[in-house]
Amino acid sequence: MLQGIELKKVTPHCGAEVRGIDLSRPLDQGAAAALERALAENCVLFFRDQEMTPEQHKALGRRFGELH
Repeated sequence: MLQGIELKKVTPHCGAEVRGIDLSRPLDQGAAAALERALAENCVLFFRDQEMTPEQHKALGRRFGELH
């Protein structure tokens, strides 16, 4: 994982809590790739205590695919 980003498994099979990242800021390529790998490995990611506007939330979601 990238420096500063930590993953804490929620269960042995699925889910991880991501710490050490501010999602209100645009992701650089390294951080985006790290989150994509973490999502592929854990199926579900949890981000606690993030303060984001609706537009920031949408921009983050678009990094992972088309929004519906």
